[in-house]
Amino acid sequence: MNWGVRHGCICVTAAVMTLLAAQNSFALTREQQKWCEGKDDASPDLRITNCTAVIEQTRVKKQKAEAFTNRGKAYRAKGDSDHAIPDFDEAIKIDSKDGEAFYNRGLAFRDRGETDRALQDIEQAVKYNAKNSVALNTLSHIYYDKRDYDRTINSLNQAIKLNANFALAYYNRGMAYRAKGEPDRAIPDYDRAIKLNANDAVAYHSRGLAYRDIRDYERAIQDFDQAIKINPDFILALNDRGIAYAAKGSVERAIQDFDQAILLDPRDGFAYNNRGLAYRNRGEVDRAIKDYDQALLLNSNYVLAYYNRGNAYYDKRDYDRAIQNYDQAIRLDSEYALAYYDRGVSYFEKHDYDKVLRDLTQAIKLDPKDALSYYNRGITYAARGDPDRAIADFDQSIRIDPKNALAFYNRGLTLRAKGDDEHAIADFSQAIRFDPKHALAFYNRGIAYRGRGNIDLSLADLDQAIRLDPNNAYAYYERGNALYDKRDYERAIADFNQAINIKPDYTAAFNVRGLAYNGKGDSDRAIADFDQALRIDPKFAAALSNRGNSFQKKHNFERAIADFDEAIKANPNYAGAYYSRGLANQDKRDYQNAVADFTRAIKVDAKNAEAYNARGFSYLSLHDEDLALSDFDQAIKLNPSYNAAYYNREHYNLDKA
Repeated sequence: MNWGVRHGCICVTAAVMTLLAAQNSFALTREQQKWCEGKDDASPDLRITNCTAVIEQTRVKKQKAEAFTNRGKAYRAKGDSDHAIPDFDEAIKIDSKDGEAFYNRGLAFRDRGETDRALQDIEQAVKYNAKNSVALNTLSHIYYDKRDYDRTINSLNQAIKLNANFALAYYNRGMAYRAKGEPDRAIPDYDRAIKLNANDAVAYHSRGLAYRDIRDYERAIQDFDQAIKINPDFILALNDRGIAYAAKGSVERAIQDFDQAILLDPRDGFAYNNRGLAYRNRGEVDRAIKDYDQALLLNSNYVLAYYNRGNAYYDKRDYDRAIQNYDQAIRLDSEYALAYYDRGVSYFEKHDYDKVLRDLTQAIKLDPKDALSYYNRGITYAARGDPDRAIADFDQSIRIDPKNALAFYNRGLTLRAKGDDEHAIADFSQAIRFDPKHALAFYNRGIAYRGRGNIDLSLADLDQAIRLDPNNAYAYYERGNALYDKRDYERAIADFNQAINIKPDYTAAFNVRGLAYNGKGDSDRAIADFDQALRIDPKFAAALSNRGNSFQKKHNFERAIADFDEAIKANPNYAGAYYSRGLANQDKRDYQNAVADFTRAIKVDAKNAEAYNARGFSYLSLHDEDLALSDFDQAIKLNPSYNAAYYNREHYNLDKA
């Protein structure tokens, strides 16, 4: 009995002992769970050890899922995403709607650069926990990196709605607005971020950048000042303040900021690059190049420094070295549209139009809204003699930038070259509308008006061109031509004088001044001007022909014909010289040679009514009445107001009667 009782007691004791042991085990698990959760600043290794214990011992699914998530977070804290991701996988297997696990797995994928998988996971995290403002903020980062700024802003709107005092979300939304090209909308968000954290140097710096974007350089500088006051070693703020000073024209002050940035960090290639830009703005191109050299010595992959050094060599007209630098920039960044653009401009200076078109076409492909690339490609097509493609590019440039005075101006030039003075005038007028001081637009519109026979409007425009640019010899020359058309020879001669004063080798001005002297009946001074034009250019066909006309008026037919011969030798397709030589032969009563010359003139210019009329007169003198009548008829057909042809035909009919 006693043994039985004692046995029973022993059993009870064992049971109690077992119960006590179980209690000790549960106490240890709570400690492990505390460390697994990362409380009391537990190290990642301590967290991993205790989470492993929880995973192995617990049968509660929720607890196990949390332990996998916490161990994954600890692995991630160690930079070990390879072990972190499988733990998050396990947590999601246990609970397929575990927003925390999706969120942290997304972070791990982002650590590994797997942006698309990160995006999928964090979108799932937000789906299962729509009130996780931190996840929404992180989601915005991924959208931002993918340049999907609308979704970035939408995510941050939700985060801010959940937490109206989420300073980082305001800051990030400001960044997204600025990246989207809306700095005016970014500024209120930076304001809010700064209000929530008045010591946020980065927010002041970013707001300064937004003010700089809208060219409010004073406010930009004030914000950079504040950022530097909070953090005196804020090198980026020093650089950006320097850029703002340079933009407002305070180049000396800009250089001081770049100097200070370099002093704080002599290996700051960014500051050397920026100081190079400031030196270039000051016209010190060689000092700029030295700074770009230093920036590239510090960072041989510094794309912007190669690009800027290329621009500096372009300034020095060293186009080959400029192209070499643009080549390097493009090699490092094959989508750098500006480098393609400026390399194309450099090739233009070398007249290598095929390469210009290749580069500008690539720049347009990378940035289809770049009005300047279309504009310069239009210039290149015009230089190659392809006016239709040039006009198409100017059209597109104007569609993108409807106030681009240069595009209107050059489209006008191209249209005028095609003989379309009416549309050219409309384009020059638009150029003047957007740039009322565009002297060349007035100048070329004046020429176009003269081409349409509107001499008074031509003179008004040429007057304005000269007022805007009193040293434009060509404007004086063209105004002289317009006055010559009005037979105002005195004023025409005064303008040719001024053109020659500005440009002493201006052969065309000597030539037309000679014509004006002829118009006044002063053939000697006319011949002196033609002589001077020919001293400068002995093969100037127009001057040779005009001097021939002067000799003809003096009845010096031999010298006249000699000049016409030389004019034709200089330009075998000069219809006017053939015509004038025909008249000289006619005056000599050498009608056979006169007919031959008029025939050549007609062959070159089939619409030359004067040549038909003169040939008709020679035929009449040779008693070839049928051919004479045919030529008079053709002259009248070409010019129904040609009185001389009517007279000659009537004279023929009277003689016949």
